[in-house]
Amino acid sequence: MSCSFTGTWSLRSTFTSPFGHTVTLLYRDTAKQLHCYNFTRLLHGYSVTLLRHCTLIRKYWKVATMLPYYKCNLLHLHNVTLLHLYTITLIHRYIGT
Repeated sequence: MSCSFTGTWSLRSTFTSPFGHTVTLLYRDTAKQLHCYNFTRLLHGYSVTLLRHCTLIRKYWKVATMLPYYKCNLLHLHNVTLLHLYTITLIHRYIGT
């Protein structure tokens, strides 16, 4: 999965997910706004399933507490994905991946 972005990445933040996978956050160079999660590395092939369940992201993001929130534009799904590690945890469990 690739991110649509015209410009350069100036800040990357890498950490380990609750599943033990390495996750990389990519920020825009000026606003330092989260632009894209590397879902392929996080879910190892479940990114398509996750996209099909984007409503779950909308439902569960408010209960996330582990990291600050960042606005994310994932494949042009505007105003749908405020993403968070705990959100991914809930979705991961909910859809049984």
